[in-house]
Amino acid sequence: MTVRTILTLCAVLVASIVSSPLANVNATTPAPPRPSCTRGLVASADVASLARRDDGPPYSAEQIRAFVPVAETAFKTAADGLCASGAIDAKQFAKYRRLLVRSGSGADDSVVYDDEDAEGPPTLVFEWVFSEEGLKVPDRADIEAALRCWSHWNDEVCSAREP
Repeated sequence: MTVRTILTLCAVLVASIVSSPLANVNATTPAPPRPSCTRGLVASADVASLARRDDGPPYSAEQIRAFVPVAETAFKTAADGLCASGAIDAKQFAKYRRLLVRSGSGADDSVVYDDEDAEGPPTLVFEWVFSEEGLKVPDRADIEAALRCWSHWNDEVCSAREP
């Protein structure tokens, strides 16, 4: 092999490396976002449970409509974070199309469960004392614990979170 042939081969090799899509990636390029495991879920309200209030008049339809996206965002943020970390298998969400936000009186912890009696699309229920807490959501750690218990229902620590 001549020097000229070697230089030509080197030039071709360098050109192919420089034109490679990987050649433009550097350490500051963020990783592509992971897909959402809750993308298919659409939140709706269990209006009767959310409207009920012991310390005053029932919450209005407008208040409930404004609250549901807040609860949906809190739930999806916690769930997508757990899916991204691998703590929950994203495949577990695949069959669900509806997230029902329901207020449950007297609960200390939020719970997530499959509403097997729901009519319509497969439904996950996100339940907590939303009405008693002034239509607020629990903190992210509590939602994550509820999601972990839904995902790993036979864990001993989850027995107190049963709906």
